[in-house]
Amino acid sequence: AKSNFLAMMSHELRTPLNGVLGMARALQRTGLDARQQGYVETILRSGDGLLAILNDVLDIAKIEAGRMDLEVAAFDLKALGEQTVELWSETTHAKGLAMRCEADTDLPALVLGDETRVRQILLNLTSNALKFTDAGEITIRLRAAPSADGDGGVELVIADTGIGMTPEQQANLFRPYVQAEASTARRYGGTGLGLSICRKLAAMMGGEISAESEPGRGSRFRVWLPLPAAEAPAIAETAPET
Repeated sequence: AKSNFLAMMSHELRTPLNGVLGMARALQRTGLDARQQGYVETILRSGDGLLAILNDVLDIAKIEAGRMDLEVAAFDLKALGEQTVELWSETTHAKGLAMRCEADTDLPALVLGDETRVRQILLNLTSNALKFTDAGEITIRLRAAPSADGDGGVELVIADTGIGMTPEQQANLFRPYVQAEASTARRYGGTGLGLSICRKLAAMMGGEISAESEPGRGSRFRVWLPLPAAEAPAIAETAPET
């Protein structure tokens, strides 16, 4: 009942919120002075933050209710990592940070899996890394990592040079609605759902996620997913004109 209620409310709240954001963006394109533009930008930032929270609540409700389905198709994992770096380029530049994606040579050109959900995991983990890192860099590493019986698999590692965590904080890291400590929510915001969603999505795909961290020395999140290599699509040959 709780999951159904959360899913319904999150969906119903997103509809009017998208309307508010749409009108704010339309207003932004009109002839506003500098102060009015500042007001609209604040509305958009606040609305985007609220939308992110609603999306988290909706995702966790769908997962708990067993209503989230996975799609399997071939996709380029390296390109996905590079797109993630590009997406956060403005944020990393504004904070004076470096972010890069490193793909090992043994990484398959294409893998089979749910690209949308793998992207969601990457975005959640890099967003957290950016949130808790004020100096240094964030690195996304991608490599082939077969399971113990030799089946295909990949490993995603997101490492940062941020504030790090104590062992006590790590113990509750993947519990829903829980953050490292109460002051975290006040300083950094968020619902405490992102990592729980990542773990649940990884588990749905047959994978797992773990974290290593020390206070003041950053964090390293490892995601193993059983994504087998996919065949490159055949290129149709055209007969020469006669």
